[in-house]
Amino acid sequence: MKDKILNKKHKNIKTKEVAEPGYILIMTLVLSSIILSFGLMVATMIQKEIVFSRMVASNREAYFAADSGLECAQYIDNVFRDNSKGVSLFLNKITPSTPLDPKKDFENNASVNVFFASSSIPEVSYYVGESFKTKISCASNGDYNQIFSDLETRSYSAGFVENRGDVINNLLNKKTSYSIVGDSTQATTTFGLVIREKDAENKDTFRCVVVDFYKKYSPSSIPGQILLTEKYSIISTGYSSCDLNDKNTVSRTIERYSGN
Repeated sequence: MKDKILNKKHKNIKTKEVAEPGYILIMTLVLSSIILSFGLMVATMIQKEIVFSRMVASNREAYFAADSGLECAQYIDNVFRDNSKGVSLFLNKITPSTPLDPKKDFENNASVNVFFASSSIPEVSYYVGESFKTKISCASNGDYNQIFSDLETRSYSAGFVENRGDVINNLLNKKTSYSIVGDSTQATTTFGLVIREKDAENKDTFRCVVVDFYKKYSPSSIPGQILLTEKYSIISTGYSSCDLNDKNTVSRTIERYSGN
């Protein structure tokens, strides 16, 4: 009887010795899982903060790019014009012809109505044809954004193109260009801007802008006077980079309308 009791106690001791290491292993796994889950949660939060921070920065860059495009369009319209005739460099109609030739209309308007001999525009009154185009640039530290230039020697400008899609395609290659479409009652000039800046490491960074300048015109009540602009709108879309097809590129649009 005594031997049976001793054997039973011995078995219980062995059971405890086996059970205790197993219990510790389970606790270790549980604690490791908790620590790992907490680490993953913190890592996820940090990643989201980084993404959010980049998004905020990209939003800001896209907005300021759009603002630059808007101010550029407004500047050109305000400065390169003949107020006595109510016309500016931006067309408000396309001359009916077969085929339509908006580029010719644009250049004729510039040489006849804007950059004519008696123009009050300082330092550019005698520039016509390609010369006046190389004198107009925006959002650049030099002549980089000569948006109307047709000179093939300028690797950063593609000049006149057929449609808005071509303007956007040129921006993908960091080239400026312009397009004009319309009819006898209105016209829209679309142009691209490439904003080049230096980052903290003194490397070139690029942002791009597409600007649509719409104008409508109506006959003047004064016989013989050139048709005046009645209504306009400017829609400027800025991008945080010139890789417009990149899903991480952010765009922002600013619009401005006339009161009419």
